[in-house]
Amino acid sequence: MNNLKKRIPLLTFVLAAVFAFAFTQPKTSSMDVFGTEDEITWYIIDEDATLGVDYRCDQSIEPIHCLYEAPDRTTGNPVGPIEREFVLLNPNLPTVD
Repeated sequence: MNNLKKRIPLLTFVLAAVFAFAFTQPKTSSMDVFGTEDEITWYIIDEDATLGVDYRCDQSIEPIHCLYEAPDRTTGNPVGPIEREFVLLNPNLPTVD
């Protein structure tokens, strides 16, 4: 019984790790990401959009990201390195309604 009590923290950690993997959705490369120049109009950057043709991620001194997983800088997880600014090159990219 005493041996089991010593292993409870380890069992708890293993159980937490199992649940973390079980309930985490894997990220695929085909997930859409979003970019904005003005935080009002968000553009959908899907697998058809091409970096350098449809948009750019220019260097910036501001602590912002070029692309986000959701169309909101405060709640969307950033994608890619920090200090990159989204620049629209193709005004025909689809927008978020």
